[in-house]
Amino acid sequence: MKTKSKRKILIIVLSVVIVLLIGGDWALSVIIYNENFNQRFESDEAFIRRVDDFNGLQCTKYEFVSNKGQKLTGYLYTTEERPHGIVVMAHGFGDGGHNSYMDCANYFAHHGYSVFAYDATGNDESEGEGVGGLPQGVIDLDYAITFVEESGNFPDLPIVLFGHSWGGYSVCSVLTYHPEVKAVIACSGFNSSSDMFEAEGKKQAGNGIYLILPFVKLHERMKYGGYASNTAMDGFSESDAAVMILHSFDDEVVPAEYGYDIYYEKYKDDSRFRFIHFEDKGHNYFNDDTYRDEFNAEFDKWLETLDYDYNASENKERFSKDRADYIHKNLDREKGLIHYIAFEFASWLSPQFKLYLIKEFEKLKKEEQALLGWTAKRELAKINYRIHTDAIKSNLIPPELTSQQTSVIYASEADVLNMALFGMTARQWRNNNPNKKGNIRDYASINELICISNMENINAVLIEDGLSQQERLIKLNKIAIHQMSILEEQALKILQ
Repeated sequence: MKTKSKRKILIIVLSVVIVLLIGGDWALSVIIYNENFNQRFESDEAFIRRVDDFNGLQCTKYEFVSNKGQKLTGYLYTTEERPHGIVVMAHGFGDGGHNSYMDCANYFAHHGYSVFAYDATGNDESEGEGVGGLPQGVIDLDYAITFVEESGNFPDLPIVLFGHSWGGYSVCSVLTYHPEVKAVIACSGFNSSSDMFEAEGKKQAGNGIYLILPFVKLHERMKYGGYASNTAMDGFSESDAAVMILHSFDDEVVPAEYGYDIYYEKYKDDSRFRFIHFEDKGHNYFNDDTYRDEFNAEFDKWLETLDYDYNASENKERFSKDRADYIHKNLDREKGLIHYIAFEFASWLSPQFKLYLIKEFEKLKKEEQALLGWTAKRELAKINYRIHTDAIKSNLIPPELTSQQTSVIYASEADVLNMALFGMTARQWRNNNPNKKGNIRDYASINELICISNMENINAVLIEDGLSQQERLIKLNKIAIHQMSILEEQALKILQ
């Protein structure tokens, strides 16, 4: 009896020890998780951008409620141009809210899209003592999209999502809850909410991170429910959205194995996906690494000129102000990759929105078309004309030219587009078709008009960037080939 009693006591003691170890491991996991992710983040005052910093950019402030009643603050960024769609932006983790991506918002707003960018829970102007956890990003984005769709404050346009890092994960995962989203661009994103914790934990604790990772996943599941277990891959499977994935293979914050590699393995041959990778741009590849190093070197020299100890606590406020002044005066914010990324995104995405416009145009009755004096096909070809001609006036037309001279420039630019898409100029077409009335574009297909309309916008960007006509023709031809292949393959599917 004594032996059995001792064995029973031993089993009870071991059980208690195991429970305590598991409970301690769980508690420790939650503490570590909260120390890393349940924090409040504010943008660095020295790097904050104002809407007045961008020519022609306008903004309207909105507030909306997220899952626990916390108010989130967002801004709708627009210009005078008629938008093709609405870009909803989800920011990254740890540097405050959306202000770090103002350059992105400005670019999209000036190239055919309204932009709704907001601060997630626990960031900048939004409420919340802390973020709480990474699934909160998906929740906030879910509520933001619903607000855009249902508040009545926004035009009824197709929605596209743009996200970086934490936002890159969020914009993909949220597709489960918003399959109506037309397209997504995800930069440096990850597949699962626990991936960022795992990646950083492996650097700090090696394989020891796997002892606490199950408790982290359980904590997220208990706190956020299905949002925590829903992955980016789940979002892809629940949606027909077009997806662009960007990642740098030297990213140490979110290694490619946690996102890009997973997506590429399954979707590399899927035409609705486009993959762009870099070799040496790191995690935050929106800025030119060479310029960043140059700026940091100049900043270090400036520190040496200060006549006080900037590390001393009594000089903290003074140094903060001086540092902000220096950065505002000396930082060239235009240097970076955002123009390339946004250009790639806009040229890839535009066919989706042009197809949407065709669908809307063709809803008009024939009587209305006759009354207004245009057809859906011809109106579509005019959509970007103002952007296109304004860019020519600003960048190709020298002052004091006659109207005849300027018309020659316009005609040559029109023929750049004609050559890129049709392989011939307007005159060559007329010579080949003497018995046909009108011009080459009057006999173009719907898909060709979608492409030509989009290329007018793209050509305006290339003109602004100072590319020669020959360089533009080469790029436009490649874009035309790529977009026509997409349009021919997806037009029927999207219009149904």
